Amino acid sequence: MSLLLSILGIAVLFFLSTLIQPILVSLEELSRYEGREVVVKGFVSHYTTWDEFQIIDLRSGNITTPIFLQGIVTVHSGDLIEVTGKVQKYEGKWEVFVDDTKDIVILSHWENSSTSLWEIACHPTWFEGLNINVTGYVESLHDKWFILSDGNYSILVSSRYIDSGVSNGDKVLVYGYFTYEPRYARYIIQVKNSFHRVIEI
Repeated sequence: MSLLLSILGIAVLFFLSTLIQPILVSLEELSRYEGREVVVKGFVSHYTTWDEFQIIDLRSGNITTPIFLQGIVTVHSGDLIEVTGKVQKYEGKWEVFVDDTKDIVILSHWENSSTSLWEIACHPTWFEGLNINVTGYVESLHDKWFILSDGNYSILVSSRYIDSGVSNGDKVLVYGYFTYEPRYARYIIQVKNSFHRVIEI
């Protein structure tokens, strides 16, 4: 009898722990968890910082959800993060409210996560507006742009300055910003600021 009560007690404790522990959910499931604490993962697509709080747009696939953080963390577009917070609706949109910076964990920085050209070609909207790093070979090198190719897929890389040591046929690692150019109806990678670069490997 005491064994049965022990097993029943363990089962009840396990059930209660599932109610207390935040559960991992996808961004598209947030509406089912209003008022509950959850864990979500995704890429930082944009962030805005004020004196004492921050709004981070978290993207997973084609879905983007704002994360309202009381506090400030150092993140960059393209970083993969895990967020623990409470699901709520603000001005008709779902968001995750986070009251402690410790509840945002950077799983990988965008500079350390290589993306393949085939993945970009298959799902360009997943990466639009993100910092990415991509490896490939230089083709059609010009003063301010070149074509990056892996033999099957290609993309234009635009840069204000291309290192004179880079030549056609070189294998390079490109750290840049993936964006859509509506004027030319194409996606490109822009090497446009101090942490973007083209490195021969």
